[in-house]
Amino acid sequence: MSAQNEWQTYWRGRNDVPQDRRHRLLGDKYDAELDAFWRGVLSGLPESTRMVDLACGSGATVKAALALGFEDVTGVDISPDAIEMLKDNCPGAKGVAAPLDEMPFEDGAFDLVTSQFGFEYAGALDRAEDIASLVAADGQFVALVHMQEGGIARECEAARAEAQAFDEIGFIPVAQKFFKVLTQRDVGLSNDQALNDAMQAQDGPRSKLVELGHTGHPLAQHAIQGAGWFFENRANTPLTEIIDWFETIDRENKAHMARMEGMLSAALSKAEAEAFLTKLEGQGMDTETVKPFQPFETEPPVGWILRARRRD
Repeated sequence: MSAQNEWQTYWRGRNDVPQDRRHRLLGDKYDAELDAFWRGVLSGLPESTRMVDLACGSGATVKAALALGFEDVTGVDISPDAIEMLKDNCPGAKGVAAPLDEMPFEDGAFDLVTSQFGFEYAGALDRAEDIASLVAADGQFVALVHMQEGGIARECEAARAEAQAFDEIGFIPVAQKFFKVLTQRDVGLSNDQALNDAMQAQDGPRSKLVELGHTGHPLAQHAIQGAGWFFENRANTPLTEIIDWFETIDRENKAHMARMEGMLSAALSKAEAEAFLTKLEGQGMDTETVKPFQPFETEPPVGWILRARRRD
């Protein structure tokens, strides 16, 4: 799956998929602290500041800027679905769907360039020149990036393990086979022995899925509930709808697992964050020391704070 398709799936899922079908959302407990961080960055800057948020997603940082009265705010994301959500969430903001190495802006187009857990997915060290080119004279770059071993990274590891546990059980293919044979038996195209074989084949995976659901695994619980509903209502439900439902669950879970891998791969060590700032210095910017972003004193930090300013 390409980077664009992967994030298309993510933002489409956040926008369209009912809550009981979503995986656990990551980092949502930090929302208030993230908003406070950006308000601190933005407060005191003139409302005419030309701002662009890179890998903006649905627009959390853009929304904070608009709330403070900023008049010229742009969000850039590789996913057109994310940009559609940005426009819905942040009326008045401009949205551009483009990869970070193909942004349609002139050099020095912005006084403030920001990113919240975003641009590092495109490869932090590879994007230093692209980012520096956007910053106007005396303009700033401020970003929060994922950190290795941080709080969000730990959540990603746990979420990846959940997705892997679901995938390894192998419930989806045996459930699909069971419903196919059951439907055929109901219309006289199969016999009881074939149904019994299909039922036995799904018994083991189903039991494991029930056990996983008892641990609080949201997708396991949803799959068991859905399979039960389809069994009770199979007379009025086309087989194609049942099969598609299971395929959607499988596809969503694999995409979720891939995103967790992507988040963990994008997370930066302190040395990598420092190396990125060194590359910005080579592009004519003065940088500040890398600092951790730690929303709660009793919990580990969740990201690195990166700051740089264009020399006059």
